[in-house]
Amino acid sequence: MNVTEADVRAVTAHLSDEGDALDELLGLLAEETSVLGSNLIDELPGITSRKQALITRLDQLSGEWLTLMSRLGIDPAPDAVATALRRMDQAGDLARQRENNRTTARGCREINIENGVLIAKRERLAARSLEVLSGTPPSPEAYTRTGTRERNRHARPLGSA
Repeated sequence: MNVTEADVRAVTAHLSDEGDALDELLGLLAEETSVLGSNLIDELPGITSRKQALITRLDQLSGEWLTLMSRLGIDPAPDAVATALRRMDQAGDLARQRENNRTTARGCREINIENGVLIAKRERLAARSLEVLSGTPPSPEAYTRTGTRERNRHARPLGSA
């Protein structure tokens, strides 16, 4: 693998751009968590649109990464990339940056899942409140695939199932 200084600069710039986008997404997810824990729900649409723009940017960066790896003749598998990055940069800065980006991405995924759970919980609470306010009888509880109970308008009450 013959790698030029320009190739190393391209990889460095890409990893830096990716890291910046991931750090911004991590901060935005933390902001979303804060909003979900408060009564500032009006801020969610703005956060959601910014989050979508960042995810689109990260998708674009992912495609650019695959193109760059292909151009350099590097297998895009994580282990192969790590090995190639260590060969490109004996100091190990590129491999460390790539691993930091992967760690941040995993953290973003975990927080996003937790926020999704909070949003689902708020939606259920809002639906129950609307049922009470409208005088509609509450939906019966049913067991879910995970063994928990939740209200489901298509279910029969647990006592008659």
